[in-house]
Amino acid sequence: MKIAISNILHLFVVLFFLGISHQALSIFQIGENVSPEAIKKRADFLYKVANNIDAQGKIGKEYVIGIYGRGQASKLLFEEIERRNDRIGGKKVKVEWYKRTASINDPNLLYLNGENRVNLAKIYEKIGEECILVTENFPYGQSPVNFFIDDKDELSYVIEQGELEEKGASVRTDLLISKNRVRNSVDWQSKLKSAEKLIAKQEEQLEEQKDSITEQKQTIKENVYTINNQRSTIESKNLLLEQSQQIISQQRIILLIIIIAILIASALAYFLYKTSQKLEISLRISERQKKEIISSINYAKRIQGATLPPETRVQDLSGEGFIYFRPKDIVSGDFYWIEEKNDSIYFAVADCTGHGVPGALLAVLCSNKLSRALNELDIHEPGQILDKTVELLDQFFSKSKQALNDGMDIVLCKLNRKTNELEYAGANRPLIYFKDGILHEKKADRYPVGKYDNREPYQTHKIQMDKGDTIYLFSDGMIDQFGGPKGKKFTTKRMKSLLKEVQGESMQRQMANIEKEYLAWMGPEEQIDDNCMIGIRIQ
Repeated sequence: MKIAISNILHLFVVLFFLGISHQALSIFQIGENVSPEAIKKRADFLYKVANNIDAQGKIGKEYVIGIYGRGQASKLLFEEIERRNDRIGGKKVKVEWYKRTASINDPNLLYLNGENRVNLAKIYEKIGEECILVTENFPYGQSPVNFFIDDKDELSYVIEQGELEEKGASVRTDLLISKNRVRNSVDWQSKLKSAEKLIAKQEEQLEEQKDSITEQKQTIKENVYTINNQRSTIESKNLLLEQSQQIISQQRIILLIIIIAILIASALAYFLYKTSQKLEISLRISERQKKEIISSINYAKRIQGATLPPETRVQDLSGEGFIYFRPKDIVSGDFYWIEEKNDSIYFAVADCTGHGVPGALLAVLCSNKLSRALNELDIHEPGQILDKTVELLDQFFSKSKQALNDGMDIVLCKLNRKTNELEYAGANRPLIYFKDGILHEKKADRYPVGKYDNREPYQTHKIQMDKGDTIYLFSDGMIDQFGGPKGKKFTTKRMKSLLKEVQGESMQRQMANIEKEYLAWMGPEEQIDDNCMIGIRIQ
């Protein structure tokens, strides 16, 4: 009986410290980062890459995302993407999980974790240049799209735009201007070192805890040995009390188990209490920061609104017209611009790089440069106004030490209210007008207002308009919107068809019908970009 009780005590002590060791390991999260937040951020990034990089040559009704790897993180990532059941570019997403190189079967996008020891050359032979390869935790420069997630679940990534474009892929601006993008190897190494230092510190703390646990184990073993010796001495001197001694020993074991259980429960309760306190503080801080950010953006909306003329301004100057303005976020990268000088009105719709706060800042800047070219520098021809705006933006951005390629697409018109002569210049945005009830389209110059190599002066086109003719200017946010029964783009063709249908209506009814048709097309889909449109009827 004495041997059995001693063995039970030893077993309980070992299990107790194994539990503590496991708790320490889980606290420091050694191994694969499989937290729900990390898995979600991986999935979000793969969708962002798929939506912003177009690889030429893939044909099919499905967009296939491949997950390569055998670890728990790969399994959870596969389940997260499969659960979402989303669309990319109007195609239904199909996700496949590959555990061997030979099983890779022509995906549109392939995710590969650096913890899987594979030969990239063999992977490229298998997928070809038409597939987008997205790697995690690879050395800088080995892959055109590479990222890592640090210990705080923050994602940083590298996009090698030139390498992708050499393979026939095109990269959208949203992916290039993100704050999470790392632009050189120095920044990449700096972020990696920050994460590695904290992990090394955590591992050092874990080793210290392991040493402390080992010392405690040894102390308890010595105490158990002493207790057993004392019990043997007592039993040898008083055999008559053996039964009573066994009962006492059993009671001691039970008491020790109860005490240890109470200590474990107390430690666990304290840990949970401290954790809940930290979470509560973090939630309060996050909520306060969210309110401050929203308040700042709302104030920015007021500032941007002050730079835009009233939507009734177009009617005041032209007699009949409308302005449709629908930002994607609180503030907008699209803007409309209306000025009056001499016998002419100047009006434009512009789409600046990005949307949200960055796009709104650029919109305010570009609007200011257009007004300065017209009012201060006394330039009247639309093409020359755009040329001067390019020059003013170059002067402004030259003050920055970093290279900035931001600018805008724009359709700019000048209408002489006495002669009804219309002058037009455009940067990547066409002019649509109806003359004698017939639709016409005037193409734009194919370069933006901003930094561009081999630039030529913008062309000014003149059109003689008559009473009752209509003019339409709009940004690409409306025609690029996904929706409809098959999740496709609205398209310029559909916009032209809609404008033909509403020609007989007043300009205000036209706007109401266009908005109704556009919103019905968008349906439950998320608005992907800012929307801005101006319509004017010649009086």
